Amino acid sequence: MIDDTASVPSPFLNSDVVAAPLNTLLECIVEIVIILAPDQTIRFASPALTNLLGHPQALVVNRSLYDFVHVDDHDRLQRHLAQLADSQCRRQPIRVRLQHAEGGWYIFELRCCNRQHQPEVGGIILSGYDVTALLAADYALRNNEFRYRQLLELAPLLIIISNLPEGIIRYCNPAGARIFGVDDPAEPVNQPLTEFLSGEDHDLMRKRRQALRNGQLLQPARYHIYARDQIVRVIEVQGTLIEGPGEIQVLTIGYDVTDRVEAERQLNLRARVLSQINEAVIVTDRSGAIIYLNEMAAYLYAVQPEAIIGQPLSRLFTAEPLPYQPVQPSVQSFSTGWRGELIHRLPDGRAMMVEVRIDPLYHDELANGDALIVVRDITARKQAEERLRLLESVVVHTNDAVIILDAEPLHAPGPFIRYANAACSQLTGYATNELIGRSLRILHGPATDSVTLNRLWETMERQQPARFALLYYTRAGKPIWVDLSLSPVTAFRLIENRSNQHTARG
Repeated sequence: MIDDTASVPSPFLNSDVVAAPLNTLLECIVEIVIILAPDQTIRFASPALTNLLGHPQALVVNRSLYDFVHVDDHDRLQRHLAQLADSQCRRQPIRVRLQHAEGGWYIFELRCCNRQHQPEVGGIILSGYDVTALLAADYALRNNEFRYRQLLELAPLLIIISNLPEGIIRYCNPAGARIFGVDDPAEPVNQPLTEFLSGEDHDLMRKRRQALRNGQLLQPARYHIYARDQIVRVIEVQGTLIEGPGEIQVLTIGYDVTDRVEAERQLNLRARVLSQINEAVIVTDRSGAIIYLNEMAAYLYAVQPEAIIGQPLSRLFTAEPLPYQPVQPSVQSFSTGWRGELIHRLPDGRAMMVEVRIDPLYHDELANGDALIVVRDITARKQAEERLRLLESVVVHTNDAVIILDAEPLHAPGPFIRYANAACSQLTGYATNELIGRSLRILHGPATDSVTLNRLWETMERQQPARFALLYYTRAGKPIWVDLSLSPVTAFRLIENRSNQHTARG
């Protein structure tokens, strides 16, 4: 800037009159220097005007300053100059737009000094520099600062700044306030972070802050927040050191993972349940590849889960229908569901009978192509059922009367009849439906020996086979002697087999 007290030779003199040192000085400075006559025409312009705005000095001198000032700035500049008292320099600069020779506009910050009383000057000195780029940078900086602040204020992430090492909160954004359970982001400010952390996390926070101070890179950590709204939240955070006003600070960015942690807990719980149930659980994707199987499935099909994931179901088994169930699941079954029994043949040659349930898996109420397959090994059950069918065939067609009793209760009014064959109905005169559900005591009568009955109950209690001769009575009240054979069975404890029956002799 031009020194207010400097003595400037007559600005309108030609260069031969101006001292050589002053010419050199004016050529070197980057600020423009303009001297205005009382009528505000330009009497002198420094070389910087040509360098910055492209106007030759010869074409500027004796022209009105306002020929180069933006029309919207005329009144403001005129008022500014009119307020200059004699010998006064305005401390507050004024910014005006000056036109470049090529037509563009540049903003200059000008200082004005009234030197009209000095004969060697006789005018108003304007000096200043181009601030266009500076203002553009300042605008961009302010705009970016506004955007960054908006980003902080609107971000769904927790963003807090705290000092090191105490952890006193210096800044908290609205998302952080919500996680802390308060409405006003200013409320947590100047409070220690430990006010919101569970006691178990205090030591973790101190260790991580010490590690940051030592320059270590840290992985994200999870903290439990005891919020002011009485909700415990889990946040996952990452921190970094920043320079704060007069102190080292920690910028912490995190997000609420409470729902995710709960979902992970539920998934782990379900995985543990699936691993312990007695059914094989298999999940396939839309291509039919296996994407999950539980421990029972791995055991049942004798495979390692990691070796079978991504493989087709045929690596586990090939399915065949049972003789009495010709319908097999089709490709469509994986999207509509299927229930049934099949034979699964394994690659090692084994075969087993299985009960299969196929259900499509849904995501957002839409089938996504994945399928849940639940398999239960029913080989032993089917073999037992076949043995029972064979046994029933024998019992139904035998000439001996056969009764199957419930194991309990043996005392009165029991034991109750669960099954009676046709031969028993012919022997006793009772229809089969009259016997089933009734007590065996229906066949006892006045002459039935109580001592023998007590021995019978004791034998049944011990679940031992035995043989007795006992007097029973028919539906018509006719006494009959029976040769009674007892045999314990798994399902109902014992079978009472009557053979060699004969009528009692009076």
